[in-house]
Amino acid sequence: MLEDEGGWAARSTVEAFAEYSRVVAGHLGDRVTQWVTQLEPWVTAWLGYGFGVHAPGRRSEADAVAASHHLLLSRTVARLRCCANWSRPPRSA
Repeated sequence: MLEDEGGWAARSTVEAFAEYSRVVAGHLGDRVTQWVTQLEPWVTAWLGYGFGVHAPGRRSEADAVAASHHLLLSRTVARLRCCANWSRPPRSA
């Protein structure tokens, strides 16, 4: 499980998310023209890793900062990987 390896506070989750996105886009990319990778990443980062009120329930400023960085980075990496396989780039929402 990704959380056992550090979750969004771990850099390896960026690669896991990019691969997941590539697989999903490969299956649905011919039918879906607009994608939202993550909604409100600050909620995951700060409420989950910083203040502990959402999963995974951590209370660590360092983890929240790392999770923030990795969530934003993963969006870019996923988009670059997915777009490499499309004949036309998707419209951004």
